[in-house]
Amino acid sequence: MINSPERLRILRRWFARRFGYARLVCLALLVGLAALRIADPAPIEELRFRTFDTFQLIDPRVKTAKPVTIVDIDEKSLASSGSGLGRDA
Repeated sequence: MINSPERLRILRRWFARRFGYARLVCLALLVGLAALRIADPAPIEELRFRTFDTFQLIDPRVKTAKPVTIVDIDEKSLASSGSGLGRDA
């Protein structure tokens, strides 16, 4: 039978070969940052807003000439070409 310190040494070697401590650290960091993002405390929220504002100052969005197109569809057009939604309606 294997004693407890020997079993622990075997498990550590197996874990180091199979998974690796670097992956464990990265996984813990990922889980911690995801939990921080989900909790979204006030300082983190403020940091997100300031970062977004800074990005907008560096490279603002280019406005297009016509961002919206208004289409007028009457009953006559619908009767001749159909609703376009298929036969579900």
